[in-house]
Order: sequence, then C-alpha cells, then structure tokens
Amino acid sequence: MKLEKKVIASEDANEIIEQTRSILSQLKNGDGVEVSTTVDPTPALQDLLDNNWGEFDWHPLERGANSYRFALIKLDTPSPNMTIREFMSRGHVWCDDLYAEMEAVALEGDVEATKQLFSSFELAMLQHFDMEENVLFAELENRGVLPTGMGPLAVMRMEHDQMKGVIHQMSQAATNSDTNGITSLGETLIILIQQHNVKEEDIVYAMATQSLATEQGIVLKKMMIQ
Repeated sequence: MKLEKKVIASEDANEIIEQTRSILSQLKNGDGVEVSTTVDPTPALQDLLDNNWGEFDWHPLERGANSYRFALIKLDTPSPNMTIREFMSRGHVWCDDLYAEMEAVALEGDVEATKQLFSSFELAMLQHFDMEENVLFAELENRGVLPTGMGPLAVMRMEHDQMKGVIHQMSQAATNSDTNGITSLGETLIILIQQHNVKEEDIVYAMATQSLATEQGIVLKKMMIQ
C-alpha cells in the first residue's frame, strides 16, 4: 500500500494525540497514512485503543532516538469485536506486503530504499513475534490452553528463532548495502514464513480465538501496545 506521508511537528503529547485523532477521522475506510514524529507516539496509540477500538490498524515503521514513523490504516469496516485470528492474520499480510515492496526496490538496485524498507520489515516482523511470545502465547500457557515447553507453542517459538536468524543475516547484508544478499536470504525467509503462518493461523490463532473469546479485546490491546 502506497501511503500518503504526514508529519506531526509538535513534541507535546496532547497535541500529538489530537492530531492523530484528526488524521484517523479524515481517512476514508480502507485508506492509510504514514505519520512521522520526533517523540514516541505510544500515548496517541493508547488514546486510539481507548476511544477508537476496532476502527484502525497501527504498524510501527521506525523507532529511533528522535525519529518515529508509523502507518495508520482505517479498516474497511469497523470491527469492535474483531477476533485474535482476524487481527493477527492481518499482521501476517502486512509483513508480507512490506517484504514484497522491499524486494521490488532491491531488484531495481535502489540500495537506500531497500535499506529503509528492510528496516521497517524487520521491525514489523520482530514486533509481531513479540506480540505473540510476550502476550498471546503467555496467555494461552497461563490459562492451561496449551502446554509450556512442548506442543504447538514450542514449535512456533522454534520457528520464530529460525526466522530471527535469517532476518539477522539480512540485516547484516543491509548494513553492507548488499541487495543481492537481502533478496537471496529473503527467498529462504519467505518459505519459512509461509509454512509457519499456515500452522499459526489454523492452530494457534484458532484455539486462541475460541479459548479467549470473552477477553479478546483485552488481549489484543495488550499486543498492540508492545
């Protein structure tokens, strides 16, 4: 998705919250923007979670000392009762789309664009793993839905580690401006991702959606704030 770019110049948290609210309200359903700030926009995300739940997706694109970028997408249809499977599967699509965009510019030989898009892809993938490992998997284990150290979650964590290893190698290639190395390693990564996502969506997300049915909103908000 090609996103219009907007800058929030203020460093005041309340002003950033107000401007982020305004940006979301002006978006048409299905549209999105890339927003840049110089301070952490997490308070604005928390505000939208509190007041506009089920209306948007929020994807971090950059987290730096004085540079933050995020994609704010207005959902095609408001979904206040969205399921874990629905939300997390959209996260898979987002990561896939970022990779495809990065691969396209890498094959064109645009080194700087490739490095920037890889950075956003890496952030998206690692955040997705954190949402699962730190929140979703922990909830399933603590409630006795799935066992710790064995079964589906052990397999998911093992595959996460495999993918993190490949992503680390891709990061080294990006540091060396090696676009061929990025795309070559990316071919391996995509195979791992595709095999992983099918199992995750059909087994883990399906079980989470059923077993956490009455608390999905709470769990999803915890994951989004990671």
